[in-house]
Order: sequence, then C-alpha cells, then structure tokens
Amino acid sequence: MVLIVFDLVPGRLVVSGVVTGVRVLVFLETLGPGGLVT
Repeated sequence: MVLIVFDLVPGRLVVSGVVTGVRVLVFLETLGPGGLVT
C-alpha cells in the first residue's frame, strides 16, 4: 500500500506539471506575436 501511494504522488505531480506547462504556453502565445499585444 505504501508503494502505491508513493507511485500516485509523483504521477499527480507530473500531471499537474504538464497542465501548468500547457497553460503557460497558451498564455505566452496569447501575449506573443499575433496575440493581444499586436
């Protein structure tokens, strides 16, 4: 049971990290050329 818990935590961190990365990319694209800035 302990190993399963330790496996789930890094998995959740990776998923949240990917979601955060996607949000940052979308935010940068919005501010970049062709976005709200121009």
